[in-house]
Amino acid sequence: MITIDWISLGIGAGSVTLIVYLIWILKPKKKKTSIQNLKKLVYDTGLSLTEAYKGIKELEKFFGDVEEMKE
Repeated sequence: MITIDWISLGIGAGSVTLIVYLIWILKPKKKKTSIQNLKKLVYDTGLSLTEAYKGIKELEKFFGDVEEMKE
């Protein structure tokens, strides 16, 4: 007959629950950026929208190249 060690089972379940809870609490929060905030930031820096657009496209190309290098 199989007996269950209830104390060990409780400690195991409690530790799993604690780990999941800590991961949920400590995960980084993503900042939400709206297009209005982006336009304000571009305006505050003094860049024109076309310069900002070109910069964003260059960043996208750079990160695309980095992703290809990882693979």
